[in-house]
Amino acid sequence: MDRNYFIQVTEVWKCLLCNSRATTNTLKHSMTEQNKAQVKDIERRKLQHVKASISETSDLHKAIQIEREESEDYETRGKSKVRFSTKEFTDQEPTSYGEILDDSKS
Repeated sequence: MDRNYFIQVTEVWKCLLCNSRATTNTLKHSMTEQNKAQVKDIERRKLQHVKASISETSDLHKAIQIEREESEDYETRGKSKVRFSTKEFTDQEPTSYGEILDDSKS
């Protein structure tokens, strides 16, 4: 049998969340049922990691939003020693920084 007839295809991917690695080694033109199952399992894991990544990202955005709302709430009550700007983030350099309030006057 000619060795060049079979081409080894290797796919290596790494999960950015859990740092795990997975490898599929398949031969073109002769993919066994076990290899098909491995590929399906890896695709399923990839999908789970993508969903986890999206979930963690949205949780981070929620935490930022809650923190922003709390800082705005403290500003209105005067309980905060530092005032934070609530402007949206842009690619430009910040024009103003937090203002440190002097609590010695209180």
